[in-house]
Amino acid sequence: TADTGIFNPLLYQLSYPAKGVDNNLCGAERSASKGAYYSRWAGFRQARNARRGTHGESSCYIQPPPPTLYRDAPQRLLLGIQTSVWSVVMKRAFGLLMFIVVLLLAACSTGPVKRIFPPSASVQELVVQADGSWQIVLRVQNFSTVPMTFAKITAKLMVEGVDVGEISVSPNVEIVGESADVVRGTLRSSAKLASGQAIGYMLKGAIEISEPNSKNFDFDHSSRLSPVPGIASTWR
Repeated sequence: TADTGIFNPLLYQLSYPAKGVDNNLCGAERSASKGAYYSRWAGFRQARNARRGTHGESSCYIQPPPPTLYRDAPQRLLLGIQTSVWSVVMKRAFGLLMFIVVLLLAACSTGPVKRIFPPSASVQELVVQADGSWQIVLRVQNFSTVPMTFAKITAKLMVEGVDVGEISVSPNVEIVGESADVVRGTLRSSAKLASGQAIGYMLKGAIEISEPNSKNFDFDHSSRLSPVPGIASTWR
């Protein structure tokens, strides 16, 4: 039919019966009135007219040719399968792409994980000055994953179990995450250290940080210092 594009032989036969049809209905008037409706079957009308010339006007029906739709069925089926497969592939690829984009956006928005851990301090070097004061080099360790600004360190120093005094420094130094730096301080003590012998010590106190948040951390550290060969009154 004209609406579907598919030839219907039964409809054509009903429209053009084989015998007993008025010549006016099978003649030029009917062809003119239905010409637009069957415009797609111009070749068929030519064959019909040729048959009329041989068998007369009363024979209006011949077997219609097979529609092009059925001859193209394999190609249409193959094209449909290819289109469906391509559609599925594109949908899955688009979904995977969107998933990757979401992951990248989430990673960019959150950034590295920030973890705060208590810092610590230890004695890296101890030098007894000529005036009897002790010059102490503290190694300050930042165990956090973010930079910290160390505002103040206050701690008691015990050597071989004896309290020798308190050390207090205000370095205001920033130490990057998972790193360390040294600060220097001075301790006034009347204790005497045996030259050339290793000493055990304990440092116990508090570390105040100002960044990323103002907070105090208690700490204690115990270790041993050995005399430095060739350098008097120096332990490391």
